[in-house]
Amino acid sequence: MTPELRFSRWLAAALLLLAWIFTSCRTIPPLPPVNLSEQGWTLHQGQALWRTKRDAPEIAGEVLFATHPRGDTLLQLTKNPLPFVTVQTSGESWQIEFVPQRRRFSGKGKPSARLAWVHLARALSGATPDASWKFTRTQPQTFALENLKTGESITGFLNE
Repeated sequence: MTPELRFSRWLAAALLLLAWIFTSCRTIPPLPPVNLSEQGWTLHQGQALWRTKRDAPEIAGEVLFATHPRGDTLLQLTKNPLPFVTVQTSGESWQIEFVPQRRRFSGKGKPSARLAWVHLARALSGATPDASWKFTRTQPQTFALENLKTGESITGFLNE
């Protein structure tokens, strides 16, 4: 192989890598903060147990689920006195924040299967969860979301 051909292949590979990096990594602006005192929000409060994997201990907390007629939702797990997980959805956009770790993820469309709380917010709003998740409501107030592969689960109830 000639040096020119090697350089051409290397240059093509480098350009392809740069194109992939700049087109696949897009920063999505954060969703605007939710104002629950704004007219139209319906609030549901309850409790939930979150198990991050099949053999992990459960994390218990207070749950707030708020919906707006335009399709926006807010779902929050609180371990008094601070929020533990906060999810917002608006149309196809979603955002999740793990408050103690100061980590935030956001996107559009289908969220990663690892983001159980986003899937729960969508399922509570009536959307069918991803195939890796099983969502059930045994009564109007109770819910269960389970990842059949990992065993991660969230179970709880909301006052209607």
